Amino acid sequence: MLIDTTLREGMQARGVYLSPKERIELALRLANAGIEEIEIGWARRGEDLRELVETTMRVGARPLVWSMARKISLEEAARSGCPAVTLCLPASRHHQEERFSMTPNQVEDWLWESVGEALKRFDFVQVGLEDASRTDRAALISLSKIARLAGADRLRLADTVGLFSPTENSRMVRDVQVACGMDICVHLHNDLGMATAGAVTALEVGASAVDGSLLGLGERAGIASTEELAAWAVMRRGSRYDLRAIREACFWLARTSGLEILRNKAVVGDEIFAAESGIHVDAIGRDPSLYEPWSPERTGHRRMIGVGAKSGRAAVRRKLREMGLTEPVNLEPLVEDVREAGAKLRRPLEEEELKRLHGRN
Repeated sequence: MLIDTTLREGMQARGVYLSPKERIELALRLANAGIEEIEIGWARRGEDLRELVETTMRVGARPLVWSMARKISLEEAARSGCPAVTLCLPASRHHQEERFSMTPNQVEDWLWESVGEALKRFDFVQVGLEDASRTDRAALISLSKIARLAGADRLRLADTVGLFSPTENSRMVRDVQVACGMDICVHLHNDLGMATAGAVTALEVGASAVDGSLLGLGERAGIASTEELAAWAVMRRGSRYDLRAIREACFWLARTSGLEILRNKAVVGDEIFAAESGIHVDAIGRDPSLYEPWSPERTGHRRMIGVGAKSGRAAVRRKLREMGLTEPVNLEPLVEDVREAGAKLRRPLEEEELKRLHGRN
């Protein structure tokens, strides 16, 4: 199961802002694409999340509201009407001591009390253990057992600084799950570029849910990407997420927030179905599945076949056929002209440019 946290983690990215109306629009897009849970943000004094909560529930997704493990924060979160809460506490000694000046025993007592307070106000309580990846494993398991005994419904383990490899994440999930028997979610940051891979591995070893955000937005390098996780789930698990709708949500978010999506961005980039290399162009002409993981139409893409400096006879021949142009008796001079022009322009040729070269051969 995917939990999208664009409205919480994504909104923490530097320079990313959405109005209340835009947040509702994004929640609708995510829910309509099949995302099961949406972390809608964090409750703050003066901010009314009730309409966002109601909209999310009406379209069939479960909203989660994020809260620090303080009674006053939980009260503010409960005023949103949200049925589920993510309750955040520090797991590592470093965070416990430096941020809160607390001992591990004090944090354990804090966890007991906080889960109890949350259960008074919410139907579903997820305990988020911050910096779990840098927490001594025995201490992490101790906190996990307390969360279970206190009545929490799910445990979220965070690799807060994005240091873990996928195998390290899998070991953490397995160790904690075996020890406490709870449903596990992971929240993985992307500082070393492994967040999506780590989240996939966590699901493969038994995690019940993973966090993602559109385009991987979040603090610093962000977190696992919702669109990449959804594509993996569709292609490898048979999940029913609407990948076209998720891609459209990514572009909507980018336009709204002034972000740029790289042309080769996995799953959503405009040119992930583009080919210029002669071998690939020829093979795609024979059978696209030779070099394409799914049909471009599934995600709203357009196949882009170009000829240029990297093209050979087969690629040029296929492009001419695609454009309805007659193949010259001697194709080699045209191929050489295409290669020379592509190298000079440092890009594939436009169709009009290819037509002009064809007319001279």
